[in-house]
Amino acid sequence: MERRLQVDAIELLASAARRPSRAPGDARSGYSPDLGAAALAVVERLAAGLVLLGCNDRVLYLNGSAKRIVDARDGVDLYDGRLKATVPEGDRVLQSVLGRSGGCAAIPRPSGASPYIIQVATNRSRNEAVTCFPGPDLKTVLIIDSDPAVDVHEYEDAFREIWGLTPAEARVASALLAGLTPAEIGARTGVSRNTVRIHIYSIFNKVGVRRQVDLIRTLTMLTGFSIKVR
Repeated sequence: MERRLQVDAIELLASAARRPSRAPGDARSGYSPDLGAAALAVVERLAAGLVLLGCNDRVLYLNGSAKRIVDARDGVDLYDGRLKATVPEGDRVLQSVLGRSGGCAAIPRPSGASPYIIQVATNRSRNEAVTCFPGPDLKTVLIIDSDPAVDVHEYEDAFREIWGLTPAEARVASALLAGLTPAEIGARTGVSRNTVRIHIYSIFNKVGVRRQVDLIRTLTMLTGFSIKVR
């Protein structure tokens, strides 16, 4: 079979979006065709690879980043329509996590690059940042590149578009993601630490988090960029 599965992702998400979870026309159902299209647009912009698995863990959908990861065959590949690790010991770990329907694993890469971090969740998971799609039989797999060479500043436009951050707030968010402290951000941008903290609190409100560690976790989910939080 073709390595790139010919899945119409737009129709997949749109059909899921049209399936009401409450009475038809009830706005509380949470899904709509417009929401499905918007979700797809965000998913396709993720730096992290996202793979949607259906019955028997067969691959239904890969976003653009996941397709690039799979095409490189450096740690993760597709075999007979299923997600596999290219290194035997890595595949044993991956299949174990998939079998548990949730969890994390580090998958080694033959090239010697930093391992991929795999996060798996079912639709029943309460981790809404990982479980993006409706459907009782679906699993969501995130493939995060832990290579620290990524330039986080390239995501500032995405931060502004998704959460409505101001340019200054987007710069602060990317600096926090890169591991800088508020004092270091202030020194680099020429503003006081208090001003930086005001930006941080505003970012918390717009993103919907209360702590810096939760903000970093959310940004990491979006970008696939991983740092050690200080």
